[in-house]
This record gives sequence, C-alpha cells and structure tokens, in this order.
Amino acid sequence: MKLPDFWRSLRWVLMVIIYAYHELAFTLDINWVYRSAKKENRSKKGEGLEIRRLW
Repeated sequence: MKLPDFWRSLRWVLMVIIYAYHELAFTLDINWVYRSAKKENRSKKGEGLEIRRLW
C-alpha cells in the first residue's frame, strides 16, 4: 500500500508550499503598504492587515 504514504507526503509538501506562499505574500504586502505610506506620508497599515486577514 504505497498510495496512502504518497498522498500523505504530497499533502505535506502542498501545506509547506502554501505556507511559504502566504509568508511571501505577507512580506510583499507589508513592503507595499510601507512604500505607499511613505509616498503619501500617512499610515496605511490597516489595509495591509485587512489583506492579510483575507489569506
């Protein structure tokens, strides 16, 4: 019975990829919010947190 082991490892790999993607999206989002806040000279951190909550 190799199939359950295969699916278990595949699910683990997918979880790691999704986790890494979310961390990357969070980092890029923080950088974008920080840049736009510097550009407009006011804080937009609330919007970034809203986007993070959607993930």
